[in-house]
Amino acid sequence: MTLRPKHILVVLIVLAIGMSVYFYGLLVPQVRDRLASEGRSGGYYCGNDLYPIWLTTGELLAHRTTNPYSTTVEHQIETGLYGRPLDRSVHADAVVNYRGFSYPLYTNLFVIPLSFISFRAVQIILFILFPIFIVLSVRWWAAGIGLAISPVLFAIAALMTLFSIQILEGWWALQPTMIVGVLLSITLAALRRNALILAGVALALGSIKPQLILLPSLWLMLWTVSNWKTRRRALLACAVTTIILLALSELWMPGWWLNWWHQLPAYRQFDTPPLVELLFGKMIGHVLGLAALGLAAIAAFRWRRLSADSPHFSLLFAFLLAVGIVFISSSIAVYDQFLLVPGLLILWRDRASTSTNRTLRFTILILSIAFCWPWIVAPLVYAAHLIAPAAVSQQITLLPLMTAASFPLLLLIVLSILVFDQLHLTAPQPDSPVIA
Repeated sequence: MTLRPKHILVVLIVLAIGMSVYFYGLLVPQVRDRLASEGRSGGYYCGNDLYPIWLTTGELLAHRTTNPYSTTVEHQIETGLYGRPLDRSVHADAVVNYRGFSYPLYTNLFVIPLSFISFRAVQIILFILFPIFIVLSVRWWAAGIGLAISPVLFAIAALMTLFSIQILEGWWALQPTMIVGVLLSITLAALRRNALILAGVALALGSIKPQLILLPSLWLMLWTVSNWKTRRRALLACAVTTIILLALSELWMPGWWLNWWHQLPAYRQFDTPPLVELLFGKMIGHVLGLAALGLAAIAAFRWRRLSADSPHFSLLFAFLLAVGIVFISSSIAVYDQFLLVPGLLILWRDRASTSTNRTLRFTILILSIAFCWPWIVAPLVYAAHLIAPAAVSQQITLLPLMTAASFPLLLLIVLSILVFDQLHLTAPQPDSPVIA
């Protein structure tokens, strides 16, 4: 018997509650206890990923000579987050990922209004706004890939997004990746509706995390120059917005980019390798990365003349985001998996065509198990904690996260098969006429 969407929604609401109580009632307190045992519990925990941006913005406004990329400011940030500067000679501190300011300076421009209020107030305001924007991004992703969904199915997709452990982590930390994901969803939706200026501006604003928009930006550049007369507004809007951001940053702090560039090695020193290198090692990871980029390059060249409302266009966009998560993003940055939402929605959009490929069906089955695992296990772990708290060790607490590494890789495999099949089965079509 097949469950109706409304029944699925009811079940999902119960599971979302279970996921929430697990995350906020067990996982977060355990992490906080561990920080306390290591002498790092004296600062801000909620919103810890936004705090460096908020602090450096206030410092730059108060003292224009402040270098946000300096060791002094890094220690200020660590004090705000942990109650003291980190001592990298101590093992417990040495394994902590880099906590200095690592963003392009123009990131601070967006936080100027928030720098005039306390960080406690910032935590409250953004903790309310983040889930609203995350839910809206699901609607925009659906619009961008041409997926029309009913209100019930939208509620299901929104709940599955918002209460996934990866998204809960980004929401709790007030991670800027959430904002970048929202901007990318606006970009894709705007491209489909031929709102090219809006698409270009949104993509440029998303460059606060350059590594996340790199591959979609290259695809958009190729797509634009392939029909320059019709599409040039997207690239020009992106370029003009970027130039404005860079100019304002240079006026605010001359030579900032050199400090930022010199700071990047310190960031990489304390960062974890990309997911593929963590799973397969550097050599195999590089080979797989070249293969994925090769497939993307072939698809981009073949589909460069297609219109933005083509399913191939959004498929390649989602594929490139998945490639970035697996091969570029830090393996510890599970919140970056927020950018996998369009890939999952495409699987739903193309579910009729995927059912004819046995290999694809089997891979999607494994992917579904990896996706459902934390939704089922997390409530069970929390229930075990309530019944026998002493029996729930740290290893058991982390059981719901067991598929966090395999899930993006499995989704990338599925999307790779889709791209490969479409390259063989569908010939590129010319642009659809654009009405001015």
